[in-house]
Amino acid sequence: MESLPHQADRPGPRVLVVAGAGPARRCRATGGLEPRGYLVDRVAQLPDPLAPNAFDVVILVLPASADGAVARSCNRLREAGGPMILVLHAGRDPGFAVHALEAGADDCLAAPHNPREVVARVRALLRRRSRAARRYGGRHYVFDGCQLDSVNLVVRAADGREVEITPAQHRLLTVLLERPGEVVSRERLLDEVLGQASEAFDRAIDVHVSRLKKRLARVTDADLITSYRGVGYRLEVQQVLQ
Repeated sequence: MESLPHQADRPGPRVLVVAGAGPARRCRATGGLEPRGYLVDRVAQLPDPLAPNAFDVVILVLPASADGAVARSCNRLREAGGPMILVLHAGRDPGFAVHALEAGADDCLAAPHNPREVVARVRALLRRRSRAARRYGGRHYVFDGCQLDSVNLVVRAADGREVEITPAQHRLLTVLLERPGEVVSRERLLDEVLGQASEAFDRAIDVHVSRLKKRLARVTDADLITSYRGVGYRLEVQQVLQ
C-alpha cells in the first residue's frame, strides 16, 4: 500500500487521483487542479484502508475495459467515509456513465477529458456536497416504521433490519421525504441528486430510483415509491417525522 501525506492538517479542497501505474498515473486531465488551489495526491491504486474524511473528492481514472472496477471502488469509498466520486473513463461508451452512476459514482466523464471541464466538475461536486451537508447533515427521518440515519447512510426498520444506501440514494430519499405523498418531478430529482451529471445522463435518475426501491424492500414490505411516467416519483407515506 502506498503511503499518503497526512491530510488532517492541510487546508482547502482535498482530491485523491487514482490513476494506475506508469505514464497514466500523471493523468494530464487532472493537471488543472493544483494551479487552482486544490490539494492533490496521486496514487496508482486506491489505498486500503482509506482514512474517513481524508479527501473531499476521489477521481477514479479507469481504462476502457473497466469491467467491475468502478463498482468495487465505489463500494470501498462509501465505507471509507463518503467522498464525492468522479470517474474519468477512457472509453466512449455512453452506457458506461449510467453504469458508473448506478454503482455509486457522483459524476462520470467519458474520453476525451478536458482539464478545464474536470476542474468544473470537481467544483460542482464540492458545491453539491456542501449544500447537502447544510441541508441534510445529521437529520434523522422516521417514516413508515423506518428510520433514515443521515450520518451513517443507513435505513433501519423497527424490527432491527437495516440496509446501507449510497450518498446519491440518500439525496434522492431525503428529497422525497421532504414531500411525502406528493409527486416530485424528475427535473427536481435530477438537479438535487445528480446535479451537473444530469445534463448528459438524465435517465440515470430512473436507475437510482430503481436501486433505492430495491434497497428499501429489504427493510419494509411496502412498495414505498410510485412512478408517474413522464412526470416524476412519489413517496407513498402519509407522515414523516424528523
